Amino acid sequence: MLASPRILSPLSCRGRMARILNGPGAVAFAMLILSATAFAQPAGEPAPVRRAILIGINEYMTDEFMDLRGAVNDVETMREILTSRFGFLEENVTVLTDAAATRAAILETFEKLIEQTAPQDFVYIHYSGHGSQVPDLNRDEPDDNWDETIVPHDARTPGIADITDDELGGILARLPAQKAVIILDSCHSGTATRGIFVNRSVPPDPRTELYKRPQNEIATRNIVPLDKPERYVLLTGAASNQNALDGPLEGKFRGFFTYALARTLAEAGPGVSPRDLHEGVQRVFDQLSARFGGLPFPEPQVEASPVLLEEPLFPIEGGKPCSKPFLVVERESGGRVRLIRGATLNASVNTYWAIYPPEETEFHPGEGIATARVVATDGMDVMAEVEPSDAGVRFGSRAVILSDAPPPTRVTARWEVADPERRAGIEAEVHKRFPDVDFVAAGDFAWFLLEAQEGICRVYDAAGLSIVDEFHMKSDETVGERLAGLFSRSLMASSLVAMTNPSSDVHIDARVVGMESNNTLHIRKPGAPRCHENSLMLAIRVSTDSYLTIVDVDAQGGVNLLFPNPHSKAGFYPQGFVRGAATVRIPDSLEEGNEAGFFWDYQAPAGGDAIQVFASTDRETAETIRRWINGILETGARGGRSASASPAQVALQRLQNELMRRVVTRGVGVVADASDAVETAENDLQEQKPAPDWNAVTVRLQVQE
Repeated sequence: MLASPRILSPLSCRGRMARILNGPGAVAFAMLILSATAFAQPAGEPAPVRRAILIGINEYMTDEFMDLRGAVNDVETMREILTSRFGFLEENVTVLTDAAATRAAILETFEKLIEQTAPQDFVYIHYSGHGSQVPDLNRDEPDDNWDETIVPHDARTPGIADITDDELGGILARLPAQKAVIILDSCHSGTATRGIFVNRSVPPDPRTELYKRPQNEIATRNIVPLDKPERYVLLTGAASNQNALDGPLEGKFRGFFTYALARTLAEAGPGVSPRDLHEGVQRVFDQLSARFGGLPFPEPQVEASPVLLEEPLFPIEGGKPCSKPFLVVERESGGRVRLIRGATLNASVNTYWAIYPPEETEFHPGEGIATARVVATDGMDVMAEVEPSDAGVRFGSRAVILSDAPPPTRVTARWEVADPERRAGIEAEVHKRFPDVDFVAAGDFAWFLLEAQEGICRVYDAAGLSIVDEFHMKSDETVGERLAGLFSRSLMASSLVAMTNPSSDVHIDARVVGMESNNTLHIRKPGAPRCHENSLMLAIRVSTDSYLTIVDVDAQGGVNLLFPNPHSKAGFYPQGFVRGAATVRIPDSLEEGNEAGFFWDYQAPAGGDAIQVFASTDRETAETIRRWINGILETGARGGRSASASPAQVALQRLQNELMRRVVTRGVGVVADASDAVETAENDLQEQKPAPDWNAVTVRLQVQE
């Protein structure tokens, strides 16, 4: 918890760099990028073709391990991203799902890919499904003596082996592509979950005779051909001891890592690099962690030469790529439109979309035709109501997402172990303090899993993989108060982090200064000198001139406006205005007499905070955000102190709706004139104002004694 003003944040992504399909545990989200630098395309060469193989397996023939529920959704989403934004033609995208994704079919599809691919082509391969391991028989895995595998639909049936990393490496070695990207959303060892989440791993295959081959059959190691290692970039979404989960997101089951990848690719610029993707996936993980009550997410890792880290992930060759993925719009009667295949891009009920003319590729704020709110689903399509209803929406118009579905308005919790009489008393005390919680039955999704036994209460995350809170049960009242505070904070954090703008042109990078390799911070003791371990400093970089607003949900569920705040000195980024592409530190120093005029110290109690950094291109939008947040503060809605957090949640939802409508078309909301500029030479705004645009990013932090 932070002293007023207070805050919370995510942590920098650092750690041991893993190799693809190598190591004792999970490779939950792995990417290889074959560098294009080795191939210069001569003049007159045929244009490159973009080819993709997408494999998603939910259902397996064997009963040895659990089926998944999100793998097929993963590849459908990635197909939409590739075809609507990155220039892949439908006829060049091969999709194998469930029964079609047998070992023979997968290997045959790879062989056809090798035959069809020319040296100038670009290849994307995506696998979502179970992963596993087999003993390393050709001794090319000295670190752990295991070969990692992907698990086809018919794996573990008589005579059918997994597909090993050696086999995949042999395929890549023969692939004559200019660039190849491989995504593996699977893991190869992990802890069983207690919730409805499924770990994407299965036990090793004991049938070692199926994997014996001549020592020199494949001259590869860990997918990377031995003679071409410099042509690859590796991005992994999990360390060797972390899990790849399949769980509910946006009303459907998905692989969390593919979801984070798709969100990052959808929101990043067309020249997104491996470094950009690495950082974007981490930001999505931070948001998801807040939404799922502290569910631990893996730390994405990247390994590559400095040059390859900065190169575009997808080549930009000829034509003009779309700046965002989109859905095709078809006009219906009664002021409604149909968004074709909307389910593939998370177009669930109550999501908002901005509609643009046909052939639009830039999707700039202020240039849309109308907004559309999804009201019903129709197979893969969705139906939406248009505002204004008389907008000139033609067939072929394009819709880009403005907001995800609103977050839930209630917390769910499930008892794993508890004395029935004690359980009833605790539930009654929780409901006195925080009524927006439902205690659900076994098999139902729950944000938190609870144990109460031998005088100790333990609260687990939604998957049951880690302990969120643990304390002695002195009385039902104290347990109820502790749980109510936790539930309230999680609900408010979920509402706050949902306030992002996927269609925004504003990109924000926010990180904790001094915490590049450690996410453990400590409460500042009276008289102790300030340092990065006990007093927060944020480094923030926004892509364009913007007004910053920083909001915190603390460990007790309270909402705090951190910046701008009454303690700020007059000359310290007046009105929160910062220049684009410049990295600013807030506060500027931890020394007394700093330019900011305030500090963010960590104070008791320990716990997690979640903070949202908003950036808006116009001052009026920033003032709208601050006005609504101050209104929430005036309600006093804090965990354990109010009858319900619902008024604050409703206020946040209304704020998001107002901000969405503001950025779609010019004239929706007021655009301030040049007199709106901050009255300092340093922060003198340009006279030509951009259309209103805003975005937000989540920062998370865990504070200990």
